[in-house]
Amino acid sequence: MNIRHLATIAVASSLVLGSGLAWSAPHKAQTPAARTYVVKAGDGGWFKVAQAHHVSLPQLLAANKATTATPLRVGQTLKLPPQAKDPPRAGKVAKAAAPTTAPKR
Repeated sequence: MNIRHLATIAVASSLVLGSGLAWSAPHKAQTPAARTYVVKAGDGGWFKVAQAHHVSLPQLLAANKATTATPLRVGQTLKLPPQAKDPPRAGKVAKAAAPTTAPKR
């Protein structure tokens, strides 16, 4: 080996080692944590659950390895697709004011 070749190897090695690439572990893509939903009474089936979480029916079924014929049971835990959103919370609903009537004269 000539000096020029050794110098090229030394420079390349220092660049790789200096960048940390030589010893770093392979980078794994972080996957979002799996989200779940527990079926409640009155949820209304697969379509309504999918609609409430803003996903399509096929996406919800695929996440659960299910078909539309697969029954849902109260207390059953469903896997939600990564793009699922939380349904709106049932907060306090403003009560409509009772109609006021003018006093009779």
